[in-house]
Amino acid sequence: MAEPFSHPLWPLWLSRRKQQLFAGKISAFFFLLAVLALADGLQTLVRTDTNEIVLLAGQSDGVSGPCPLQNPVTTDLQARFSPSDTELRFELEGFFAGYLIGNGMWRGQVLAPHACASSEVTLLVTFQGTPQGQKFHIRVFATEEDLRAHSPSLLYCHLGMRPFVLAACFAVVALLPALFTLVLGRKNLNLLQQLHLAEIFRVQDKVSENGSQRFLWCADYGESLKIGQALSVFSAEGDALGQAVVVSQNKRVLCLSMSDTSPVSSGCLVQLHHPST
Repeated sequence: MAEPFSHPLWPLWLSRRKQQLFAGKISAFFFLLAVLALADGLQTLVRTDTNEIVLLAGQSDGVSGPCPLQNPVTTDLQARFSPSDTELRFELEGFFAGYLIGNGMWRGQVLAPHACASSEVTLLVTFQGTPQGQKFHIRVFATEEDLRAHSPSLLYCHLGMRPFVLAACFAVVALLPALFTLVLGRKNLNLLQQLHLAEIFRVQDKVSENGSQRFLWCADYGESLKIGQALSVFSAEGDALGQAVVVSQNKRVLCLSMSDTSPVSSGCLVQLHHPST
């Protein structure tokens, strides 16, 4: 029975590999949380109308729209709330050129008093001499608890945190173990070269006239090997899996073949030998 791989640096490789896998799992977990939070934020945007404004009592929000008049004045714009007895106020800030194509635009603020009750209000902004206007649907909430209870965002409803803010926080946290994984990966790669080992990155079974064979691909790390040379194959834990024969060596990639009955998969290791050994 073939002996497992043995080298003074081998325990260090196993330790670093476990650390790298653990850090990678932590990073993947927080990235998954970031994606879920981002998905919650996107579904909130999809379920929210572009002309919908959500206000908390005591807050204000900006509104804007196109201006059909060439030289408008303040009295040309008319803002009407429905119902008309609402406590909301509209303040026109002025007119300005459009950001993209230079058309005239107007800009204003919708303000909700501190003691404003929860309600749904429609704001219609029109200009004198124009038949159509721009309509905004405004939802006002008296308390933050009421706002959270009616929010389409699951995270904001149950945790009180904005989904995009939470996604950004999770992504930042995920980057820390990801950087640690990257640093460990480079150190492990250097350690593998010291051990004259190469990690198998591809395994493929092929059936030919000579029977079925299993082909393995790994980096050669600049070592010159002979076609037909036998190399030892080990599992990621160092257990011997058998011998593989060099089939080709091209562009720093080594192709080997071995019996298809061997339990070899991506992540296993090939021991590279110098031709003189």
